[in-house]
Amino acid sequence: MPIFYHVSRADINGFDKLELIECSTEVFPCTGAWTDEEFRKCIIKMFNGKLSAHGKTYFYNQFVYNGSGFSVHDSAVIEYTYELVRQIHFSKAPSRFQSFFAVESIEDAQKLRNETFSGHGDIYEVECEDFFKADMKLLYTGICFAGNQILANKYWSGESSDNPLWEILMKEPVRIIRKIEV
Repeated sequence: MPIFYHVSRADINGFDKLELIECSTEVFPCTGAWTDEEFRKCIIKMFNGKLSAHGKTYFYNQFVYNGSGFSVHDSAVIEYTYELVRQIHFSKAPSRFQSFFAVESIEDAQKLRNETFSGHGDIYEVECEDFFKADMKLLYTGICFAGNQILANKYWSGESSDNPLWEILMKEPVRIIRKIEV
C-alpha cells in the first residue's frame, strides 16, 4: 500500500485512522433563509452526510453573517469552484470536501507545513489505496471566476504549474502509521 505524509494542525496522536465526520445532523445557522431540514438534505445529497474536517471547514464554516449580509473568504470560493468543476467534469475524482491530504515525501511535508501552515502542524506517515494526485499550486485564486474555473480544470486534469507541489487526496480508509519527528 502506498505511503504518504500528512500534515495535521489538529492533535491526531493516538488515532489509528482518519475518518469522515457525520454532518447530516448539524445545521448552519441563518436568519430564516433556509430550514434545518433543507440544510441536512443538501449535505446528504451532495456528500452522503459526511465530510472531512477540511470539507466541513470550507463547506459551511467560511461564511460570516455581519447582520446585514454575508462575507466569504477567498479560500471558500476557490474550494467551492473546484468542487463544482469536479462534479460537472471530473466526477470520478474524489471530492476535496471528503478527502484527507498528504504529500509524497517528508521534505514536501516540511515545505507544506512551513509555506502553508506557518510552520505549525505535526507530520504523520499514513497509507491508503484510493487516492488522487494534483498540483496544489493550481489552487491559488485566479483574478476572476473564469480564471478559477480554468485553474480547476487544470488541477483535476493532473496538469502542473511551473513550480508544482503535488498533493495526494486520500479517500477512506486512511491508516495512520506513525508520527514523524522532524
